[in-house]
Amino acid sequence: MVIDPHTAVGVAVAERLRGDRGTPMVTLATAHPAKFPDAVERAIGVRPALPDRLADLDERAPGLPSRAGSSMAGCIGHSLVTALSSITPV
Repeated sequence: MVIDPHTAVGVAVAERLRGDRGTPMVTLATAHPAKFPDAVERAIGVRPALPDRLADLDERAPGLPSRAGSSMAGCIGHSLVTALSSITPV
C-alpha cells in the first residue's frame, strides 16, 4: 500500500500512540500519493502514477496550479500531528 506523506505521518503517530497492537486502528487518507510524487519516490523508490480519472486534469482545469491546496494540507497535517502527539494512550 502506498500512501501520501501527510497520511504517512498520521499512520506513524497512530501506531506510536496505539499501544496494544491488538487494538484496531483506523486512519483516513488525506490525499492521493500522486499529489506528492517526488516525496513518495524519495521515500520508497517508486514514483506513484496519477490515477486514470485524473490524467486529463490539466486540460479540465488549465488555471489550477498542480500544487493547489498543498499549503492547506500541510497546515492541516501539522495541526493533526500536534493534536495527536498530545494524546496520552489509555
